[in-house]
Amino acid sequence: MISIKRIKRETVKKIILDFIPAFLGVLIALLLNNYVENRKENRFLKQSFQNVYNINKENIKAIEASIKNIKNNVDTLNFYKNNNKSTIFDCIAANKGISVKTQKKISLHIFRDSRFLTKIDFNLISLFGELEENHTEISQSYKNRMVYILQSEVYSTDYKSKELLILALNDYISGMMQIEKCSKEINNYLLEKELVEDNL
Repeated sequence: MISIKRIKRETVKKIILDFIPAFLGVLIALLLNNYVENRKENRFLKQSFQNVYNINKENIKAIEASIKNIKNNVDTLNFYKNNNKSTIFDCIAANKGISVKTQKKISLHIFRDSRFLTKIDFNLISLFGELEENHTEISQSYKNRMVYILQSEVYSTDYKSKELLILALNDYISGMMQIEKCSKEINNYLLEKELVEDNL
């Protein structure tokens, strides 16, 4: 006669033996899913870094061309600021206008995603924040001041008006140089950490 204890032991043993493969199957599936998701996120992050790097390179070229043009305008304004026959318009026209090449805005919101924050070095996050601040400041402050002076004083021959525009243009150059510096720092960091390839 089979004892009840033996039946219980065999039942528990059978349950455990049935449970182990199911548990291992679920565990392996979870680990595999985590691995696949991690690889996808890393690939997405690498593509995002490459995109930032490429846009920064294009923006640096645009900034350098813009600074050159604005400096030419500043030199012309400085040369003619005491001449009460030359208008601001004349000075700018001599350089074929103020040419500020368009810079592409980098969408940095993806790097704030909680999935990626733990994978990105704090120094890089700080540089991204600084770049964003510089872009905001130049578009909201320096650019608006320069445009306002140009609109209100474009036909002025006055020394003070020219001097005001020179100051605004120099501030604008400083702002662009900050963006350029920050963009270069980010790109150097990405290259040093081998997070991107220099393919442009």
